[in-house]
Amino acid sequence: MLRKLGVKTIVNVHQHYNPKIDTIDQFHFTLIDGEENNWKTIIRILEIVQEQKKIGNILVHCCAGMSRSPFIAVSYLSEKEGLDVDKALQIVAEKQPYISIHPGLIKLLRKNI
Repeated sequence: MLRKLGVKTIVNVHQHYNPKIDTIDQFHFTLIDGEENNWKTIIRILEIVQEQKKIGNILVHCCAGMSRSPFIAVSYLSEKEGLDVDKALQIVAEKQPYISIHPGLIKLLRKNI
């Protein structure tokens, strides 16, 4: 399925991680739902996403796909593509309407963008 979607990279931002796909580049970072995350870690994730995007699609994976994964997508659009945070949130919500990014993550993003 991932191959059909052109996924070449998985970025996991959940504390539990057990890689099982040998043919896909994988990166793991532990993020929590809250503003206590280190912004330098977020920047490193965004740099990896930007670099890996050159070779194919990227799956950003967390536990439920409702908070941390969409947070990374919104952060990428804001930090790397220059979009306003609210516009980035709107774009991501249009693609995945069930998102519910933790308020602490949004606070962290707004504080650092």
